[in-house]
Amino acid sequence: MSHRNFPPYGRDFPGGRPTSRFSNGRLVCDFISEGLGLPPIVPTYLDPGYDIEDFAKGISFASADTGLDKVTSDISQVIPLWKEVEFFKEYQEKLRSYAGEAMAAHIVNEAVYVVNIGTNDFQVNYFSYVTGRWRGQSTSSAPAAALRSPTRR
Repeated sequence: MSHRNFPPYGRDFPGGRPTSRFSNGRLVCDFISEGLGLPPIVPTYLDPGYDIEDFAKGISFASADTGLDKVTSDISQVIPLWKEVEFFKEYQEKLRSYAGEAMAAHIVNEAVYVVNIGTNDFQVNYFSYVTGRWRGQSTSSAPAAALRSPTRR
């Protein structure tokens, strides 16, 4: 099971607290956010310290160590991609209630989306276990196929 909620993770983060990120500070999405004039920290959807007002300016649904293949998130015991997509749908409902239909549509349609996923399918899953290696040539296309399904909903 992968955990990042203890030191040294977060030591260079504002407040020096663990952030559940594989980082001791900010991530690429944080720098992009700041560069666009938005808050310098992109809050995570499951962090109880933030609310819909914060999320209207930027939000992360990421679960560190997950992958496109369901087996990857099962191995790491982290939130799978399909659940991240469900959180995004839930967020859109909350955003419509908070900002109204038109403003929520504007926020979602004009947002910058950063998708960084799939590395762990190879590092944690396909190349780490005999069953993954056995799949051979089919593994390179498996992550792309897995991405198509939840994102089309």
